[in-house]
Amino acid sequence: MTRSGLSGGRSFFLTRAVARLSGIDLAQAMQSNGRGAIEYADMVSRCRACPNPEACLAWLSEARTPDNAIPPGCPNTKAFDALRKKV
Repeated sequence: MTRSGLSGGRSFFLTRAVARLSGIDLAQAMQSNGRGAIEYADMVSRCRACPNPEACLAWLSEARTPDNAIPPGCPNTKAFDALRKKV
């Protein structure tokens, strides 16, 4: 566990889940980007360092369909927005 309460593995899956429920195909987005693996690792690191993972987990538990929203306060909002524009 890290200070934020999320392990690296949990952050990995949380990042993917937020992308999916936000209408982003993360695998496709990363393939179309020359920095794919590095960018994805940066996103997971930002997720792991997030001071409020509980808000994201609550958002995920309530989200039912992709609506292109990102959980409020998500440290990856800019990255998700940029990926949406690339795909």
